[in-house]
Amino acid sequence: MAMLRVPPDPEPSALGRRRPREPQRHTMTHHEHTQQQHSRRSFLKAASVAAVCAAAGAVAAPGVTTAPALAPEPIRRPGGPQLKISLNAYCFAKLLNDPIKHRGPGISLFDLLEFCAKNNFDGIDPTGYYFPTYPAVPPDEYVNNL
Repeated sequence: MAMLRVPPDPEPSALGRRRPREPQRHTMTHHEHTQQQHSRRSFLKAASVAAVCAAAGAVAAPGVTTAPALAPEPIRRPGGPQLKISLNAYCFAKLLNDPIKHRGPGISLFDLLEFCAKNNFDGIDPTGYYFPTYPAVPPDEYVNNL
């Protein structure tokens, strides 16, 4: 076991004040260090046991009944939810860039709008660099057709 060596108090200075004492440090032995470390194997073992118990409904102690956890009722608000769902075109970056980079057919902004309409999105952020004339401003006709 490692021995702790505490230095003696320093001599008083010429003004009669002492220097503040250094905090004591404890050096762990190798045995103490390995006992505190958690291995990946012990973590995975504990996590898998917890998952099995959760899936099985966790066996309770004798005399204790278990019940499934119930979610609270949603908060009732007048007028329904205020959040709208929209899509950022960057989510389809690879497909939108495929025709430009000659990697295949990909999709156009019009195809992306069709996808949004079929999946009930409330809005879309088309992101300027997916317009065919980027970095120039697209013609009004193109934007109006979107």
